[in-house]
Amino acid sequence: DDTRTLDVHICWVRKKIEEDPHRPQKLCTIRGVGYRFGM
Repeated sequence: DDTRTLDVHICWVRKKIEEDPHRPQKLCTIRGVGYRFGM
């Protein structure tokens, strides 16, 4: 499913850029909108 593919790739990116991927600060999901990338 295409939505799961995106989720998997977002997870990989979070593992590389976040200190704690389970509590993202830099790449956040905005429910119903998409994603927000902030430094």
